Amino acid sequence: MNFTPNFKILANNRDVTEHIQKNLITLRFKDEAGILSDEITLEVAGEFRRPKYQDKLKVWIGYKESGLWYCGDFCVQSSERTQHSTTITATGVDFSNTLKEKKSRSWEKLSLKEIVEKIAKEHQLGFQAEFEEAKIVYLAQSDESDLSFLKRLAKEYGAMFSIKDNKILFLYKKESEKLPVTRVNLLETISFSIKHSNKTIYLSARAIWHDTEENKNKEVVVGNGMPQLRIESAFKNSSDAKLKAQAKLKNANSGSINGRLSIYGSKIYAGGLLELNNAGSDNGVYQINSVNHTLSVDRFITDVEFEK
Repeated sequence: MNFTPNFKILANNRDVTEHIQKNLITLRFKDEAGILSDEITLEVAGEFRRPKYQDKLKVWIGYKESGLWYCGDFCVQSSERTQHSTTITATGVDFSNTLKEKKSRSWEKLSLKEIVEKIAKEHQLGFQAEFEEAKIVYLAQSDESDLSFLKRLAKEYGAMFSIKDNKILFLYKKESEKLPVTRVNLLETISFSIKHSNKTIYLSARAIWHDTEENKNKEVVVGNGMPQLRIESAFKNSSDAKLKAQAKLKNANSGSINGRLSIYGSKIYAGGLLELNNAGSDNGVYQINSVNHTLSVDRFITDVEFEK
């Protein structure tokens, strides 16, 4: 590819691009699906004035010929200086707040959406939350940080949970047709690997729950066909059993195929879909778990991890 790598960085709304370009070694942008925060790592040659902890960065990457795309807002977390270079790390959420502090409390008679909104407001974060129909009768948060607590809820209910640009997202995992699709010709990649694992693929799940009002066990079935995944847990009600059964079925079936590939720098988003072509029996659509962009003065590479 004959395009010229390019970037733009604002530090506390001041354009520092030209100053960094003169000394740039690498600029890395890690885009993660799920709960891990996006991260920027900037390495520059020689002695470079350290940014202050919590300084705000805005970052764009791309090419001079085709333009830049916006990576997001980041908060400086650390800087390291050696005799040869300075490395600055910034994340998409300010972890200097109390998100990682452990606490104990209980949640009663609230929806998942209301819990997420309350936690976001406590940390002065924006939020976008769904799961209003998931009613929580009682839930304990015992010696657990809010970050770990939300991660646990997301796994149990199959939510798409992330923190980007100081905003908590707790959403339904979208249907395939609503997700952005990146098409890649495997013959045009720099490198790739695709691993198949031998595991049972379940076509349905059966959740058993106890109705305390009628004092009897009931069941909820999601999906259709055999083999069937059987789940027994302390579900609160039919809706709770259905949501968690859907999440467990999806988790049980994920990861039968894992892969990674490297291509020349491209606009690809974690959480989206990857469509592989010219891949023989591996042709098809995969979920993108993470994207790592590495940019230098004369080279721009994108590494993608995906699964089915």
